Amino acid sequence: MSLWTCLMTLIAGLMFLTCACTADLHVGIQTNEDPALPSASDYTSTFSGRVQEAVGETVNTMVLSDADLFAGVANNSLDFVLVGAASQSCLAYAYGISPLVSAVRLTSGQATAAVAGAIVTDSSQTDIAAIQDLSNKRIGCSGLDQLTGCQSQWAEMVDAGLGLFQASSQVLFANDSLTLLRGVKSGTVDVAFVQAGQLEGLAEDGVLKIGDYKLIAERNFTDFPYPTSTRLYPAQVVSATARVSPQLRSRVARALLEITSTDSAAMDGNYSRFTAPYDYTQIQTLQKEIGFLYANNTCHTVNSVNDIVSCPQGFSRSANDGCASRGLTCPEPFTCVCNPCVENALMPHDTVSPAVYLSAVMAGLLMACVAVYASCVLSYPSRVTLIAFDDLCIDAENPAFIGRSGLGYVVRAKYQGLQVVVKRAFPKIGRKPSIFDMHKDVSGASGLCFMIALARDNVCRILSRNTIRSRVAAVWEASRMRHSNLVESIGVCLGAYGDEILIVNRYMEKGTLNDLVHNTTVDMDQDLVLSILRDVACGLLFLHSKGVVGKNLRSHHLLLDSNYRCRIGTSLHPMDRNSRAAVWLAPEVLHGASRTCASDVYAFGFFMYEVLYRAEPFEGETTSVVVDEIMDTDADLPKRPFLGTKRRSLLVSTPESPIQALMISCWATNPDDRPDMETMYSLIQQTAPDNSSSLAERLMRGEALNKDLIDRLFPPFSEVREALNSKNSRNAPIREHAAVTVYYSDIVGFTELSSTMEARKVAEMLHALYRGLDDLIGLHGLFKVETVGDAFFCCGNLLGDTPDHVKRVAEYAIAAIKHAKTCRIDDRSNREILLRVGMHTGPVVSSIMGSMMANPRYTLLGEAVTVAMRMEKTAEPGRIQCSEEVASVLQKSHLSNRVKRRPGRVDVSGQTSLRTYWIATDDDVIIERQQQKLTTIMTSPIIEDLQSSLK
Repeated sequence: MSLWTCLMTLIAGLMFLTCACTADLHVGIQTNEDPALPSASDYTSTFSGRVQEAVGETVNTMVLSDADLFAGVANNSLDFVLVGAASQSCLAYAYGISPLVSAVRLTSGQATAAVAGAIVTDSSQTDIAAIQDLSNKRIGCSGLDQLTGCQSQWAEMVDAGLGLFQASSQVLFANDSLTLLRGVKSGTVDVAFVQAGQLEGLAEDGVLKIGDYKLIAERNFTDFPYPTSTRLYPAQVVSATARVSPQLRSRVARALLEITSTDSAAMDGNYSRFTAPYDYTQIQTLQKEIGFLYANNTCHTVNSVNDIVSCPQGFSRSANDGCASRGLTCPEPFTCVCNPCVENALMPHDTVSPAVYLSAVMAGLLMACVAVYASCVLSYPSRVTLIAFDDLCIDAENPAFIGRSGLGYVVRAKYQGLQVVVKRAFPKIGRKPSIFDMHKDVSGASGLCFMIALARDNVCRILSRNTIRSRVAAVWEASRMRHSNLVESIGVCLGAYGDEILIVNRYMEKGTLNDLVHNTTVDMDQDLVLSILRDVACGLLFLHSKGVVGKNLRSHHLLLDSNYRCRIGTSLHPMDRNSRAAVWLAPEVLHGASRTCASDVYAFGFFMYEVLYRAEPFEGETTSVVVDEIMDTDADLPKRPFLGTKRRSLLVSTPESPIQALMISCWATNPDDRPDMETMYSLIQQTAPDNSSSLAERLMRGEALNKDLIDRLFPPFSEVREALNSKNSRNAPIREHAAVTVYYSDIVGFTELSSTMEARKVAEMLHALYRGLDDLIGLHGLFKVETVGDAFFCCGNLLGDTPDHVKRVAEYAIAAIKHAKTCRIDDRSNREILLRVGMHTGPVVSSIMGSMMANPRYTLLGEAVTVAMRMEKTAEPGRIQCSEEVASVLQKSHLSNRVKRRPGRVDVSGQTSLRTYWIATDDDVIIERQQQKLTTIMTSPIIEDLQSSLK
């Protein structure tokens, strides 16, 4: 922590300590320091009025700068904060604050809970029309910690394959957006990153002319009043700090959600209302992608360029801003960044004394003299563009391993916003540990051992310079080939220490062909198989036309992209290091001949066998024995795979099959007797139907069905989708929800019914009941959690943006009771199903429970669930019992006449003497009306006279 941060923390702590004598709750509101923007809304009436009244405690509201606000959260002096999305992300990441409600602001008279960024340039600019045109331009920002003043636009650049500091010639920072826009007009900056709507607002105030500017990458959203250059993001949010109890969070959230646009608090604050919190994890994802949010729980919080710009591992900030060395000036009042990071001198990873380190360096230099010629004259060809290892977003502490190659681990990473995979192209030269090593030896060396190791590595690297140079050139030449059936190569990287050559490929979303072929749950029909064969034949034909032979055609090395197109991998090693791959080699190659197009055709025949028969060639046989038999070319019957019938395709169901004949022709012992690849592709193309994109179509239809099912079973939170895709429930963090209304019901007398009825009849009864309850879920906009036996569990406001969730769940409960009465327990007795329902609203937590490989469930835990279950257990048959929290909300809605106080207090396990309420069902309403009519009749004058005469 810097001295400045420590000082601000101390000042903020003293300030809050002083306030603690007169206030019970402390609310920090983030100030808006941009003079070009409206001042921060006045939330005094909101918190000191409405919230104070709801919680019964004094609330002290303070408008704080970013530094003071972060310091207040850090020293645990604040209870609640109202901040923008970027600050919410940072505070949640570092200090664990949790969102309660999102603010719906009034923007140009329109209610919106979103913000967005704009990329603005001079209207006379002709060479800037798209994001890609920002390369080598001067970019003006309000500050790297500003979501709509830099981060959202930066993310758009990353999506377009550009980096803010890598692509721009200069980044200029100003204290306000008006300075940036004036800089655009004067030509000081080429483009300005500002908040969407600022340009229009300043034009309305007469400060500038809107016709002098134009928007880059313009987008228009119906729920946002201004054109934008970025996606929409959630705006301000009220969050609770870690020291706030769940009960207090619930009361504050409920108080804020009850504010309407016509309330004095909303009108005083110039906002519309509050709603359930939006998904702010998307901001964290954005900040991680652009490198603003780091894995060590730190997030930049100030506008000082020197503090904000953080250099990657192996680099440090330069002594100057680097602008002068590039002939660039930094005009007033801007602060500029030009090449802020420079590579560090070689430093050991282990802690050693300066004397030992200096000795090691000197020894390395002396020993390197023997290779001075190589170090002086050898250089990489100018056409080779290398990717810096630090430009690859890889978590070194916990790399995302997605597989293994013969040279080490294959790691998933990000490069300029793209999902990529990184793997070694050649064996490592140096001895330093790497994340790509199968078995890492990270034990440190020191003293003389360290000196010797360092000298050896220096000499090894210099002597191997020529080898590295030739290998990089080979990888680069391979990566230049582009075809729809080849895995796309992004570039070449020299690793963290320059001692390993890595190839960076685009990530193939659907994995390897091996996973598909050997997955028995996938029905591979004829069209699907032909699609695969044609894709690989087309890719191999292209490689042969470029003079490239020897590609590995095992299904492990063939990949499927997001559209299920099959692509050939980029391995530079013809021979798979797995010994089993030897059985795919042509007999002449096994005898020592070079690989040719004919030997590739032989291997393609084995690939056809794997796809057509869905089995490895020579499955279950010893590899060494098989290889010996294949090499025996003088045998009367050459060794070839067994044409079994276990799982074969219909394409090879008869001996006369043309596809089977084509496959067998590839296995000819004499290379001249094998068909060429052009003939192979032509014959497969003739056999395949015209609409043979069925692989993608069929699998994507199945994927769409699976996605629809997942959407019903799991909420659409980004972290949940990521966990489901990765098949790792550990990736799904526990999510907090401040206000969720829970419905819980069961069937009255179900235990007795299930013991006296056939199991089939019980299943039919439950199916009829649940089918109707599921339909009602969609009508009322709720989320079904699960069913356990006769218990039905659903909730409102789990997905957010449903401020009337209490009313919705109550209406659902009334409809559920009514639907149950239309279902019959069995045909003979014609008895109706009676439900017993409980409701409560309050905080919960949610997450995926169970293994992804077994039977995962998304479930809720917390006060709202516990109390709702207790309400159900103590309810009467056919009735809805709710807590006082639910009743207080419904009494302010159109259902107020249905809320009836239950006499006395109800003893509930774990909580004594709860005051509960009934929510009248339709039958209750009918009975009540009949009673009212009877009372009216009995109190009429005629009845009174009749009673008097009878007396």
